[in-house]
Amino acid sequence: MRRVLVVDDTETFRRFLERALEMLGYEVSGVDSRLEVVAAVERFEPDVVVLDWHLDGQSSKDLLEDLQARNTPVVVITGDPDAAQSARVPVLGKPLRIETLRAQLEEACDRL
Repeated sequence: MRRVLVVDDTETFRRFLERALEMLGYEVSGVDSRLEVVAAVERFEPDVVVLDWHLDGQSSKDLLEDLQARNTPVVVITGDPDAAQSARVPVLGKPLRIETLRAQLEEACDRL
């Protein structure tokens, strides 16, 4: 079973993603703060991270770079897709379709 860490500071959206991904057969954990990401990655050891581009009022570019340095695949989600142009990873706009996210997660995991 593939493990997905969902990082989003909007609780209702994060919980929605967690439930939807669990229904698709993923093992899921979620965090809502940039301060929790590194510890969650070390504890949960996800196959891929779904990362909101704007956390705690800041860009998540630094988190993305840290995750990439750890060779952790990332799919970025954002309400402002233009803001994440520099991400160089899959970027999905909100609102998103779960099947589109699933396809991106599988593609990211296959690149491992």
